[in-house]
Amino acid sequence: MLGRSTTALFTPTINSRTGDGILYCGRCDQKEYRYKLHGITLQVELRERGQWWCQFSITVVGKGSNSVSKGYAKESCERPVDAEAAGLQAAQTWIDGNS
Repeated sequence: MLGRSTTALFTPTINSRTGDGILYCGRCDQKEYRYKLHGITLQVELRERGQWWCQFSITVVGKGSNSVSKGYAKESCERPVDAEAAGLQAAQTWIDGNS
């Protein structure tokens, strides 16, 4: 069909036993992390020269797109990949403390 992609919208790498893992969007390269039945999206941004921060947004899987919590990793990082890891860790810590 013209204008339609045959690529799956999301490619799952989810552990079927725990539900944890990552969903990858085939169209925009967006990732959604899954942890203890919560979805975590991350946004890494450069605020100052060499200072990367990561904002996280947490939703409950299956409950629509209403955000449960938003926040930032506690520290800035020198590399975007480190900021993303810090944001994921902060989100998982929030979920562990509020589940």
